[in-house]
Amino acid sequence: MKRLLLLSVIVLSTMQLSAQSFFNLGNWQIKKAGIHLGMDMDMLNQGLNHEYFLSMSKEQTNSDFESMSFSNDNDMYSMVCENPNIRLEMSLVSPYFKNTEWRFALNTIINRIDAISYYNSDGYGNSDYLNFNSYGNELSLESVLLKSVPFMKFFEVHGGVGTNIGYSFGNSLDIYGSSSNYTANQLNFNNLNEVSNTVSSPSYEYFSEYYQLNNGINQRAFVQLGASMTVFNRIEMGFDARGGLGYRGVFGAPVAFTMLKAFSVSAKYVFQTPRKVPFTKVAKPATL
Repeated sequence: MKRLLLLSVIVLSTMQLSAQSFFNLGNWQIKKAGIHLGMDMDMLNQGLNHEYFLSMSKEQTNSDFESMSFSNDNDMYSMVCENPNIRLEMSLVSPYFKNTEWRFALNTIINRIDAISYYNSDGYGNSDYLNFNSYGNELSLESVLLKSVPFMKFFEVHGGVGTNIGYSFGNSLDIYGSSSNYTANQLNFNNLNEVSNTVSSPSYEYFSEYYQLNNGINQRAFVQLGASMTVFNRIEMGFDARGGLGYRGVFGAPVAFTMLKAFSVSAKYVFQTPRKVPFTKVAKPATL
């Protein structure tokens, strides 16, 4: 029992020292700095729908969209979710953690697009069309921890985990559509002329509205895999892919959970000598 207790104390002490060494930025130095250009598909777990769009609005809608009968499974014919982004990143390395890279980045999503279109028809000429286009921006901070496997000194593959959290702002919603009616209210032998006139001259109703949407908080946790190649000993070209889960917390609306699929290409400058992280002190090696 005493030996087991002593072993437990040693293991816990070692873990504590390792964690202290890892999270102490004084033990890390900047090895690379560069830029990523990427595209994210941040899809809602329950799928996009018009109820979700309307819940984010700062004001009540002028039209009764709820009265238009749409089925998300049968009447939705297109859906778009595109998040083009630019990521400024620095990569840290430490002599205490071999083949390990700790990346920090500032990520900007400009003109995020979420869109969905509905169309239905009853087979008798009556049809409804409705389109929702949401636009917005996001500024986020992220951290990714990666382990790499180098090949031939200039090529490597890497994998790890990361997270980011951001603030969405400047969000807006465009709604447009139409409703048509080709049939008379009643059909009998006494109103055939009315039916004929109605079919040849259908009634139309058009929608076109614009709304400001609330700001919010977005966060994701993901697994990242990638590869890179260094040329001229100073320039690193890379590719990364991500998959994970997250949420969108729009102020005043229900929290929506998301699934992330993303990729990016990068170009980085590799410092000949790693640089000290600003505003930190170089830590002394921890000892038992």
